This record gives sequence, structure tokens and C-alpha cells, in this order.
Amino acid sequence: MSNLTLRVRNFRALRELEWTPRGVCVLTGANGAGKSTVLAALKFLRNTVLRGPQEASRFADAGSAFRNLASSAGEDVVFEITHEGWRWRLGIPVEGQGVHSYHEESLWRGDACVLDVPRLQHTFQLQGAVRGRMGTAEIHSLHAVHPDEALGRFIDVLRALRVYDNFELGRAYATKEDTDGQVFLLPSGTNLVAVLNNWRSAPRRFNGQFEWVMRWTRRAFPDLIEDLEFTPEGQARFYPPGAPSPDASLPLSVAASGLLTALHQLTAVAGAPDGSVIAFDEMENQLHPHAIRTVLAAMRQRADERGLTIILTTHAPIVLNAFASEPGQVFVLGAPGEPGVNPAPLDTLRDPEWLSMFALGDLYERNVFAAPAGAAAPPEVDP
Repeated sequence: MSNLTLRVRNFRALRELEWTPRGVCVLTGANGAGKSTVLAALKFLRNTVLRGPQEASRFADAGSAFRNLASSAGEDVVFEITHEGWRWRLGIPVEGQGVHSYHEESLWRGDACVLDVPRLQHTFQLQGAVRGRMGTAEIHSLHAVHPDEALGRFIDVLRALRVYDNFELGRAYATKEDTDGQVFLLPSGTNLVAVLNNWRSAPRRFNGQFEWVMRWTRRAFPDLIEDLEFTPEGQARFYPPGAPSPDASLPLSVAASGLLTALHQLTAVAGAPDGSVIAFDEMENQLHPHAIRTVLAAMRQRADERGLTIILTTHAPIVLNAFASEPGQVFVLGAPGEPGVNPAPLDTLRDPEWLSMFALGDLYERNVFAAPAGAAAPPEVDP
């Protein structure tokens, strides 16, 4: 499991956040509490590692909204991630409508600072040598001269962070010439067919990932799909159950949106590197309750087997109900300005024995937790 702790201060809707997600977990809260901001923070950190903070801020659609409105003009936006004894901190100065070129960056191993990049300076020291900034995350410079295995795994986790929040279902049908090198699902989902085609063509190299996806897809949609094949041109066609002949297939482009959504989600999970962190924004969209429960079961199995951390944001009672036996895996973001731990595990907000008497989705609907600020107080709830 990733064993990752995320801390965020002054970023968009988040004034303060500290969170250690584990396994398959749910992040919920009122509109505006910061669920999408948490996912944006994960994307920002990944893109900072890959492209540098200025480019990452463009991907975050930041501009003047990058810094929390309750923070003062002199406060930086701060991100911090801890993993296997390493702690990486970024302080991002906000300037006008964007972020300043020269961010603050430090990397710690326990109590020892091994990388210190001062705020708003053109140079920094690494292993006693003065270096000029490259405009990217300087953590890479350190790893080149400090080949610690745990640091390497930390960087791999940062690079593998993926957030799936807007599958482009109509653009997932790559042709054969577009398939080379496609081994994991892009955040847009536009390479779905390319990835599945590659996995099916080399089942041993990809550890049966195609068949894993298909096995769970059949369980989620027993009346819609039996198999998925690819033409020599790389086009995907699916067979409904009981299809009488090879000619009775249909192009995947005409499949139900819910089937396509689940295929995207299962492919994203199957292709996630061991120990990595992935997130889905409102995974329930377009899915029948049976499909939601089935995909969640698949996610739990894969997370247990591969040490994955899978973050789900939701407003759906059906998703919350699926966590009735583990309310500690439901994390509640407080309304802006609310004091206390943020996000808080549900079993610290309410007594676990009391929670076990109810469907969590019913409690959510009745404003017992994660209610908007100023919403009507919940009616008396009896078991």
C-alpha cells in the first residue's frame, strides 16, 4: 500500500488538509467542501514532478483562484507529501494571476533536510554544489546523486498518481496504428481500446489484465457483454451474451454509456502500478447500483492484491452504503472554515456501533454527516 500522507494549505477550496488514505476509500462532503480540490492537488503534484510548478498550475486551471480566498496576500500555497520516511514540501508563491517561477522546495529524510531550494532565489545547493534552477521539481536532481531505493519508490508513486475525473467516452476508439506503447489508461480515457488491445495480444506480459477487466465487466453487465475482440485494424467489437455467430458482434462505440464507464474504471485499476495511488471523481455516474457494487468489489480485490490506494469522491448514497462495514474508510471534508481534523474518518465523527444500525447513505441524505453549512438540522434518527 502507498503509505502516503498528503498535506495541503491555502490551495483553492482547502485552507488546511492532512490525510492518509488507505485501500479503497471514499471522500465526501458538501458542495464546495473541497473534494475536487483534493483531486486537483494530486494532479498538481504529479504534473509538478513531470513538468514543473508553472506548467502544473496551467493544468490545474489555476490563475487567481490558485490560492484560497481566506489566505492573506503574503501566504504561499503549500503542498507536502510523506512516503516511507521521505517528506517532500513545496511552497508556491502566488503572483498576480499565476504562480511565481521560483518556488520553495525541500526534501527531508526523517529530521535531516537533504534538499533545500530557497523561495524566490535563482540558485540552490545540492550536495555542496551550487546549481541553477531548471524550472522543474528539483527532487529529480537529488535522486541523480542520492540513489536511495525508498526515494526512488517515492518518485515513482508521484509520477504514477492518476486522477480520473472526466472520461471522454466518445474518443476511446483508437485504430491499430495508435496502439503502440499504450499500457495504462490516460486520465482522459481516450486510449481505452489501444490499451485493451495490447493487453489481449500479450496476456503473459501483462499478467492477464485484459481477462481480469473482462471477468469483472461480465459480472457488472451480465445481460450486455460476453466478450470483446479487435479487428485487424484495431477496432473494438463486443459480443452480447448468446451471440449466435462471429458476425453478431457490435462496435464498442454503440455500447451503453454505463458499460463504457465501467470498462474505463476497471482498465484504470488493472493498469495501475503496484503500490500506486489513483482517484475517481464520482465513480457512480452512469452506473446501475449492481454495476457500482461490482466495480467496487473489483477495486477492493485489486487494491488488496497490489497494494493500491483508490480514492473515490461521491455524493451517492449507494456508494456510501457499500462502506457500511468499514465507516473508517469514509472521510468527511468539513464545510469551509470548520475546525478539527480535515478530512475526518466517519467513525470518529459518530460512534461506530451507532453507525452500524443504519445505512450510511440514509444518514447522508438526512444531513447527519457531510451536510452543507446552514442546512436544516437532521431529524431525530432512531435505529
